[in-house]
Amino acid sequence: MEIEGKLIEILPVQSGVSQNGDWSKQDFVIETLSEYPKKVCITDFGCKLDIESYMMQENIKAFIDIQSREYNGKWYTNVTAWKVEGQKVGEAKPKSEPINEEPSFNKPKPEDAFPF
Repeated sequence: MEIEGKLIEILPVQSGVSQNGDWSKQDFVIETLSEYPKKVCITDFGCKLDIESYMMQENIKAFIDIQSREYNGKWYTNVTAWKVEGQKVGEAKPKSEPINEEPSFNKPKPEDAFPF
């Protein structure tokens, strides 16, 4: 799945030790671009995406997996990113293509369309 939105917050890295060894994760929050924007907290498990290199308040696209699991009768849902695309700090914004429009002096005037 993919989700697009404006990067609005990057949370501190969290780390610890489990029965499987050391782990680290970093959460970040995007605000969707819909008519009714929603904030979504996404996890970069293993800190592989270097989310801190992306520009705040810029649009990004996160490729995500959503998974729910049950623990002691309660359900927990994780939104985990495996890839992120967007503008990184220090990168120039892509230039917009110039609009090729004919100069207005070559366009016929409305009154010239029916000269009677």
